[in-house]
Amino acid sequence: MAKTKVQTHAERMEDLTFILIYRGFYKSYEWWRITSAKEIKIKKQMPEYELRLHNYANGYNLLLSDDVIMEVLEHTSWETIYGKECQAKTSLYKRLRENSNDKSIICGWLSPDGTMHHCEYNDHDAYVHTILNSNVSTIEKQGWLHISKHDDGQPFYYTPKRKMTQAQAYALKNMGSEVYECDVLYQ
Repeated sequence: MAKTKVQTHAERMEDLTFILIYRGFYKSYEWWRITSAKEIKIKKQMPEYELRLHNYANGYNLLLSDDVIMEVLEHTSWETIYGKECQAKTSLYKRLRENSNDKSIICGWLSPDGTMHHCEYNDHDAYVHTILNSNVSTIEKQGWLHISKHDDGQPFYYTPKRKMTQAQAYALKNMGSEVYECDVLYQ
């Protein structure tokens, strides 16, 4: 009787398929993990088949009717998706890079030195992982501010866990945002 090789957890994780989808409803690009590339073929043949997607935090969602599969990467891992090896190859990386300096995009991250890193409305987490090679909790602890926009298009910041720098307050005021003095660190 032939022995079958038991895969380690790391080997199983390297044998996953990832898809980059454009979420039409949210107007954002997101990486999701699926069990296998076979699922995509089944979905194409049977549109009613529910393709279950898993995100970085192991939450899940279903592929929606207005989602568009942009890229498929087989036999890879989250570390590769968000790591340097994959970045230059992906349209997500290219788009995030292009948007980073686009001042017409109101949303993004404001660094402690007051530099705005622009990204689309739902791309905050992807920007942190893909461009900054970090995670959201780490950069928030370092003093970065999550900038979003109201329905009227005006920028606003999420109340920081710590006070913002004067450079951040100045940058926000220049963007047209109301800044509350109690949120600013004066030295």
